[in-house]
Amino acid sequence: RVFLGQDKLTGDLVAVKELKRKNIDSVEGLKELIDKELKICKLLSQSLKDGESHIGKKYICKIYDVIDTEPFHYIVMEYLANGSLENPLEERETFPPEVAKKYIKQLSYALDYIHSTLNICHRDIQLANLCLDAHGNIKLVDFGLSDFFTKEATTHNSFCGNYASPEMILATKYIGYEGDCYGMGLLLYKLLSGFFPFRSSVDKIVEQYYIPLDELEREGTLNESSISLIKGLLEKDPCKRLTTKDVINHEWLQ
Repeated sequence: RVFLGQDKLTGDLVAVKELKRKNIDSVEGLKELIDKELKICKLLSQSLKDGESHIGKKYICKIYDVIDTEPFHYIVMEYLANGSLENPLEERETFPPEVAKKYIKQLSYALDYIHSTLNICHRDIQLANLCLDAHGNIKLVDFGLSDFFTKEATTHNSFCGNYASPEMILATKYIGYEGDCYGMGLLLYKLLSGFFPFRSSVDKIVEQYYIPLDELEREGTLNESSISLIKGLLEKDPCKRLTTKDVINHEWLQ
């Protein structure tokens, strides 16, 4: 659970995520997930404070501290009062293209930082995990399903339903960052259209892989450039899929 706290020294509000490790050994994989989340958050807490100037650090929720006690562990984070992108999208059918561009570019910077600098894949890219700061910029949150990756392809346990990539659904080997890029493609499609391109997970893995773009193009929701970006991110083969650097340099975001 996550609750609101306050820094006694500064008076600033903070978000505090509580993790309980007691009696979890009986739940397969849960202890490993919690241990990995704590390890990743400790690394992020340190790396976001160091002097390296990567623009992606601006778009990741600040982690102030990771407190280890028994049986509870606490992750103290930046409090983002404006909530996630999931709420405003429920109130409106779509986001204007310029707003969607802003969010996708900021997300691509955040993912590029954790991919290229820390070898971390988020693995849970969705509207609920993109919060807004006081200036209307996104902040990537919730590293509960995150994992480390190497150059060698492997399998990663668990995935997040609607945003899962084909390789996640099929439980085939992949490096890790590719799934984040696929999730970004699904998110972009949803920002612009208001719905997901696929009716079910089966549609993502069938041989006749089809991304429904024609109607949106006719309606003027998408143009040639945005279609190119969506197709590149939703490429079924993870080896051919666009990377975060490809997204950052894509013509639609210039």
